[in-house]
Amino acid sequence: MPESSYTNQTSPNALPNSPTTQRYLQRASRQTESGNFQEAILSLERAMKSGADAYLCTLRIADLYRQLGQSKVALKTAEEAIKIRSEEHTSELQSPCNLVCRLLLEKK
Repeated sequence: MPESSYTNQTSPNALPNSPTTQRYLQRASRQTESGNFQEAILSLERAMKSGADAYLCTLRIADLYRQLGQSKVALKTAEEAIKIRSEEHTSELQSPCNLVCRLLLEKK
């Protein structure tokens, strides 16, 4: 995944241009390009702790495990990414601005 694909994506609660977050994401990109997948995973985990988008980082980590040949870990990590995305959507639906969506879902 190109650096720009995940260096500009951050969680809503984080500062999008946090220098620390950007540094970890850029480091992960360089490590991936040079084949240092295990190091890239660590950098992505650090990026998440500093506010990077958890869904995108987790998805990227799953792909890195796949490239390392660890298919079971890759699958489990991809499932975690799906869970993160699902929780984000649930949280969005619970916000006051999505009252109509919530009411429609409750009606079913």
